[in-house]
Amino acid sequence: MKTILIIIASFLLFSCKKNEKIKVFDKTKIDNQILTDSVIIFSNIPTIKTQYDFSENEAKDCLYKHFKKKGIKQNSQIKGDLSETENELFIDYDTIYKINSEKSMAVITYWIAPAYSSGHCILPYRAIISKNQKGLRISNEEFIPQNFYIDSLINDKLYVSDVECANSITKRKYRITLK
Repeated sequence: MKTILIIIASFLLFSCKKNEKIKVFDKTKIDNQILTDSVIIFSNIPTIKTQYDFSENEAKDCLYKHFKKKGIKQNSQIKGDLSETENELFIDYDTIYKINSEKSMAVITYWIAPAYSSGHCILPYRAIISKNQKGLRISNEEFIPQNFYIDSLINDKLYVSDVECANSITKRKYRITLK
């Protein structure tokens, strides 16, 4: 018993410092910027109540089929030099952010650009991909502004930054609840 008291006393003596400030995480602030809360309700998306029953490959296939109907080809289909593909747009899959909710849906990001294009102030496009009775479906292609950068998705909360790329400025950070 005496040994235990000595161990506890030494632990308390060496682990506590009077001048040390305790940092408390504030859920409404990230990097000293206040988060603006917002809610996006997707009422036009018929979904089935299952959890993530589609894979990343299935999402890619759905994305490419969706845009093929609009005349946009996959990046892997670029053939020839720039003069041969000058007026064509191509699509390339980027990332999928699965939403942890009752609905079977996710945020999918992708690039649409002319062949051989490049740049540093270009952000990927975003859309919602959902599973319904007929299969996978792409919708809400512009549900957040193009200048919003997706930081992360936690459960059903999408954390985004409104960025001004040319001047490397983050104007505001948002926490968007997706329903």
